[in-house]
Amino acid sequence: MTRRAVDDGSGDVSPPEFSSVCAQVGVTVSDAEARALFRRFGYDTALPYERFAHMLLTQPARQLAEDLPTRKGAFTAGSSAQFNGKILYRHCRKPVYTPSDWDPGLAERSSDLPSARLVLDFVYGYQGKENTSQNLFYTSEGKLVYYTAGVGVAYQRPPVHHQHFFLGHSDDITALALCPAAAEVEGRQYPARCLVATGQVTSTEEGPCVCVWDSRLAATGSGPAATTEVARLKFDKEARGITALAFSPTGTRLAAVATDNQHTVYVYGVEWNPYEVSHSCPCAFVTFGRKHLKLWTCDAASTTWASKQLSFGKLPMQNVTSAQWLPPRSGSECLLVAGVADGSLYLYKGSAAIRCVAAHRPGPQVIQADGHPSFTGVRGLRVCKDNKVLLSGGADGVVLQWDVSDGSLAESRFAGPSMQLKSPFGAGDKWAPAIRALDYSPELQRIVVGTRHCDIIELTETSTA
Repeated sequence: MTRRAVDDGSGDVSPPEFSSVCAQVGVTVSDAEARALFRRFGYDTALPYERFAHMLLTQPARQLAEDLPTRKGAFTAGSSAQFNGKILYRHCRKPVYTPSDWDPGLAERSSDLPSARLVLDFVYGYQGKENTSQNLFYTSEGKLVYYTAGVGVAYQRPPVHHQHFFLGHSDDITALALCPAAAEVEGRQYPARCLVATGQVTSTEEGPCVCVWDSRLAATGSGPAATTEVARLKFDKEARGITALAFSPTGTRLAAVATDNQHTVYVYGVEWNPYEVSHSCPCAFVTFGRKHLKLWTCDAASTTWASKQLSFGKLPMQNVTSAQWLPPRSGSECLLVAGVADGSLYLYKGSAAIRCVAAHRPGPQVIQADGHPSFTGVRGLRVCKDNKVLLSGGADGVVLQWDVSDGSLAESRFAGPSMQLKSPFGAGDKWAPAIRALDYSPELQRIVVGTRHCDIIELTETSTA
């Protein structure tokens, strides 16, 4: 067969020419069938070559998307729902299509609120898989605050066993912090350890935001038990999301770490020096993450912040997964403890690590967000009991109590017995739940941990509760 046999130079083909070409390859197509095929493609007497080849090689779903009309937004009350095609919703990343048996009356009926509706009563779950910083705290009322998906949760422990929620986010929450001090916002006073800050990823509509809310219950009538929003901090879409949050010890500052393109390191968390007020220590905080630990200090005169990379010294360079300031030893000098990937604790003095303290086993390796396997390390560190004890929680599921009453950390110098979490899957599971967050309540004298199994477990000093 030659191109000249059917091509008259017009760039299209008529139904008789189409039937003739099909016959030359052994396919019988009547003139009526050829014309029906042309009409299907939107043509009557002539079909362009390019259009026929495009329809022949393009998948049916893409053909449907190209041929159907497009509508932006949902059907609205009082307007006609007589539409058959592609609908673009701002909450959906991909378009949706009306069903083949679409009844417009269904949309008109749905524009009226039903007489009954669902009310959020209890949220099961805790984000222990992907959190890179502390995300579980005791409030001053003895509640537990944490998040799962896009909901902030304030949980009243047994025997009450009740939750109330913060529902102000439009996408997944990725960071949480509890204000350690009493604070005043827009003329209203809030007690210590009741204000919570949560940060989210960017949504389809807007950039990420940080919401500050009161963990105490506010009356909401017939709706779900909800908390009150105190403030909202908005970021541009380029920020992408919030990976870590931390209040200053005075409650007057809030550090937020975003996941924007300006990051030259992977930042996992942030920790303020809590002794700024009690011991007149310089205003400072540290950020930590993938093979880095950075100190940030503020010039009181210019209120500008400067960063300084802390050295691993002669110790192996590892991912830093947590950090905690130890109480001052003399004057305002504070040593810094960093939890690292292999389960050890690095002790920092000045700008360099000076000691490695064997603490936890490394636990199982997991795949990180960048695709590389890594140990999850020591994720929980908390100084408690009048600044005399440091709690550490590792990927081996063990909580250790270190004696730091002299402002330092030493090998095997413990202030109490260790606590071993047990696997919820029984003795056949060789790995205990890896600890991802840890906090201590001085009022309850209890420890709470969040695990990679997405469980929340309360501990006494000797056993699980």
